[in-house]
Amino acid sequence: MKMIQVMLVGGRQTPNVIGVMKFSPNQIVLIVSKDERKQKDILLDSLRSIKSLNPPDDEDIIEVDAYDFPANLVAIRGVCNKYHNKQIQFNLTGSTKIMALAGYEIAREKEIASFYVAGNRILWLTGQEHQAIEKIDLNIKQYLKIFGRDISHKFKFDSLSFDKLCAINAAKLLAINTTHSANMLKKIRKNANKTKDGLQVPLGDFSEDEKRIAMNLKDEGALDVDGDLIRIRSNNDLEFFKGNWLEVFVYNEALNKKDGAGVPIFDYCDISLEIKSDQAEKEIDVACIHEAQLIHCSCKTDGDPFKTAYLDELHSISNMIGGRFCSRVFVTNAVFPDKTKQSQFLDQAKEREIVVVTGNELANIGKILFKQAKKPEFRRV
Repeated sequence: MKMIQVMLVGGRQTPNVIGVMKFSPNQIVLIVSKDERKQKDILLDSLRSIKSLNPPDDEDIIEVDAYDFPANLVAIRGVCNKYHNKQIQFNLTGSTKIMALAGYEIAREKEIASFYVAGNRILWLTGQEHQAIEKIDLNIKQYLKIFGRDISHKFKFDSLSFDKLCAINAAKLLAINTTHSANMLKKIRKNANKTKDGLQVPLGDFSEDEKRIAMNLKDEGALDVDGDLIRIRSNNDLEFFKGNWLEVFVYNEALNKKDGAGVPIFDYCDISLEIKSDQAEKEIDVACIHEAQLIHCSCKTDGDPFKTAYLDELHSISNMIGGRFCSRVFVTNAVFPDKTKQSQFLDQAKEREIVVVTGNELANIGKILFKQAKKPEFRRV
């Protein structure tokens, strides 16, 4: 039997998106507060890319006075009468109290299931007495599958000549010393020469600070130093030093970030995801789930990371996987070359609702992601 999910639209719409993701209704009906018409459009933008969901017809978008209790009763009864031969459930979360009370009243009267989304839990108010509280446990693969997206991993730890712990420690070294490591890594990208023993980079052009970082990486086991040469053992190791290290650092900081009670902020984290699409493969460098909501990061380490095209790419990925239901973070180890470039790039990022983290803030990426999970800089749906 087809399921119709009736949503009340009047405030923050995250719970309505979560309700659709959790229960996969075939069709939705919106009861919209006249004072919050704009929330309807924001909600629909985030729902349109959900696989197998039919967007509502105009007649199934019903406007009401949010504080007129009798009018809300009439509107909701009308929906129930129209779909009396279908399975109906009410999401009572995203509205004013008057709208929610009207929905609850009708749900009790007609013995229809109704629920309230509280963080990462579903609270059943009617129709599911046997299961009053239901936890929302949504991993990243499941999240992306809801939007019809299949993923694979581009970077894998086991492709390196050193183990995962070594990779994490090396990434921390590079991130903490970003002022000097950025220059060192540029020289590695530019001067690495392939030999039968791997790839070699002469130490001659390195500063003393850069040589110190290289020796620390040697002590960690991430590379070798033979005389006046740095030896990188494989092409996969070289790719790590070219840019995968930044993904590893951001991923590990997110994975280990905890709140004041010692509880991890993110339910799931993943790294280096490729999304298959009809046009071209898209990449999510780091993905984190907090209460069924996705924060995804683009990590750039090239010579000129402050390109508008990178912001457009990050924004387009969001549009494939929930739009403003996601938070977007651009991360680089570089710093702005001047005030003009800084102002221009940050204005472009703000237009696209993207948080920017440069080399100056990189060591605090865990705290920044914590904030985007709890109190995002750009409001999610």
